[in-house]
Amino acid sequence: MVAAVSVPSQAQTVLRCQLCDPAFVYSALRSSPDTNYSKLKYVVASSVSEACNNSVLLLGPRGCGKAAVVDMVLDDLRKEHPDAISVIRLNGMLHNDDNCAMKGKQRLLYSLLDAMQSLTSQAVVIGVSCRLDADQLLEKKVRSRLSHRKLLFISPSLDDIQRLVEHLLILAKDSGLPAKYITDYNSRLT
Repeated sequence: MVAAVSVPSQAQTVLRCQLCDPAFVYSALRSSPDTNYSKLKYVVASSVSEACNNSVLLLGPRGCGKAAVVDMVLDDLRKEHPDAISVIRLNGMLHNDDNCAMKGKQRLLYSLLDAMQSLTSQAVVIGVSCRLDADQLLEKKVRSRLSHRKLLFISPSLDDIQRLVEHLLILAKDSGLPAKYITDYNSRLT
């Protein structure tokens, strides 16, 4: 005999699925045209569709979602343009000390941005940094190659965090659970 799974256990499973699914977690970002997700997607998508080069810097404190937004945009655009997008990730943290970093003198970044000036290459460079002055730390010749687009990420407000938590924890009406349980659970949550 197989024991029936209780409704609270089923609800727990639904909630775990919601919390572990990045597409669900960040789905609220996709709906508004004012989010950094929408702005970054526009920059990259227009570069792909118009076959032009571009660069953009994502700046903001650690943990505010910069890398998550980049991953979402790239995942979405790979689905829309599967043959047009390749991703190469470079990490400035790979230099283990200042001396090693100074020997590179930003040559790789400059070479990449310089190659984008020719008509034969197409690329979008997305820089991510927790330093708001990251562009000022670049050498002048590197800075001159950037398109000077910046998206500023700020730490979420208490209201933003509360909306996100509600989004993650509210049970959808179509979750397969009894309607009365969903109504009672959601009313206690809010």
